[in-house]
Amino acid sequence: MENVEGEGSRAPTAAGLEGQAIHEEQVNQPDPNAGMLAAIMRLIEQNARLIELQAGQARRPNTLLAKQFKGLGAKDFAGSIDPTEVENWLKDAVHILDRIGVTEDDRVDFLTFMFKGDALHWWEATKRLLTMPLP
Repeated sequence: MENVEGEGSRAPTAAGLEGQAIHEEQVNQPDPNAGMLAAIMRLIEQNARLIELQAGQARRPNTLLAKQFKGLGAKDFAGSIDPTEVENWLKDAVHILDRIGVTEDDRVDFLTFMFKGDALHWWEATKRLLTMPLP
């Protein structure tokens, strides 16, 4: 018999006791997703450490990749007024960068590493202009 609100004594009902037992059983059972969540948290922490390590490294071409880049036929670039020549050099260099897996962020470093003569002078002047503080 269920209690009616406002009556003096409240004796638990069978349905109430059964519901309480089910609730306690659910509370006492381990969360089936706990292992998955712990694994995800470990992965997130590992990724954060990896990102910190990568960010701490100098922004320069990796020596091994630079050797591969040159070994696969990357050519120095001294500059040209012929747009076709410039485009062909760039396409060849990008093809090699793709092959050795150089990231988009590192490509400028690799490409400008191949600049010589007039191209290198142009790049140094351009870089100074791009990094110069605004007045």
